[in-house]
Amino acid sequence: PATDFVKWGKSLGAAGYCIRSSKDLEDLDVASLLKKAGPVILDIYIDKEEVPPMKSRLQALGSF
Repeated sequence: PATDFVKWGKSLGAAGYCIRSSKDLEDLDVASLLKKAGPVILDIYIDKEEVPPMKSRLQALGSF
């Protein structure tokens, strides 16, 4: 959607981060985020063209 959740969260006093790639997620300092006194918004964009790795999940479920 066209909503900028990071700006919306910041306007309410929350920390906000936009995640557009796996690198953005890897670059987050999670330890620092967990120490924040208040909410943290992660606006994570998902590629609607990406196919989920269902085969490996089904294989894992079949091994139980």
